[in-house]
Amino acid sequence: MDYSFLKNRQKARRRLRIKLYLWIGAAVLVLVLGVWAFLKAPFFIIKEIEVTGLTKLTSEDVLDELQASILQTGWARALGVRHFAAWPTQMQIPNPLIAKVDIAKHYLNNRLEIKVQEQEYFSVWCRISQNNGTNCFWLNENGVTVAPAPDTEGALIYRVVEKNENEAALGEEIINQREWPNIKNILESLSDLSLKIKEFVYNGRLQELIAYGTAGEKLIFSTRLNYGEKVLGYIKTSAEKGDLKRSEYLDLTVENRIYLKPR
Repeated sequence: MDYSFLKNRQKARRRLRIKLYLWIGAAVLVLVLGVWAFLKAPFFIIKEIEVTGLTKLTSEDVLDELQASILQTGWARALGVRHFAAWPTQMQIPNPLIAKVDIAKHYLNNRLEIKVQEQEYFSVWCRISQNNGTNCFWLNENGVTVAPAPDTEGALIYRVVEKNENEAALGEEIINQREWPNIKNILESLSDLSLKIKEFVYNGRLQELIAYGTAGEKLIFSTRLNYGEKVLGYIKTSAEKGDLKRSEYLDLTVENRIYLKPR
């Protein structure tokens, strides 16, 4: 047996293992340095946070909610809120006043821009109960309560009053989605007419919405119906001719029927 051949073969294997270990060690070192650079490099550290798009909320309150939300993930807890990688490009937080949050990362100047889209106020809805008194809320266009509202009157905003012993809460639909589109249509349509409405009264049991005008007009709608241009055109003509002011009420609760009761 050629022992010198075996010895050379063993040395070759040993050298191969050493090279392999060196390559693995070098790769691990590069990986560690890369991770360290990612975590500690100034390029990825946020120095300035700007919150834009706010009119109803403060930037401090919004930033506190956003930071609390991202810190719920282990990745963000490891990096900290001042690291770009901790922030996604879009966020949703359980604040009824916030519709959407977009996040832009400006690496060159280490600035994080948080673009907030707030909910638009559509109408005021006031619930009156014997136990809780009067509680008013701003609604968005989907009929969701987004903020407390003042108990105010006037023709400049939609104001709906409802007698209901159930207490409303922020972030909830004030009424079922079968009726809300019809109510929204009534509110928007009357605002386009030469008719000033000071208050709407909703009756959930009858599924009716009564509009009271500033000149004594009274219009009764069914929230089960979606009123079209024909009915709205009749209301406009009657208002311009003064028929609504001279009548006790206009009843539109029966489909395809219009009843104008004289005084």
